[in-house]
Amino acid sequence: MAIGIRYVVWLLMIPACGILGLVMATYRVVAEFQKKIVAESIMFAFGVTAIITFSYGFLQRFVGTPDLSYFYVWPIMGMAWLVGTMIARYRYR
Repeated sequence: MAIGIRYVVWLLMIPACGILGLVMATYRVVAEFQKKIVAESIMFAFGVTAIITFSYGFLQRFVGTPDLSYFYVWPIMGMAWLVGTMIARYRYR
């Protein structure tokens, strides 16, 4: 990949900061009950992602499993967040 294209791709990541700002602004205006569900689902996603990534890291280090890209972490966290949201909503229905 040419060096110029790399900088263009990197600059395209700047709007991601705006997305984070939108998510935070939305979180500030939702009801307390919804904040509780979101917080629990994020905590669940964080824990699941930590367990999976650390476990795979140990497997890479001590067993020799192949290296994976860091791009796999977000899908793991996203799916865990979805599952955590479903669990929290079921729990409070």
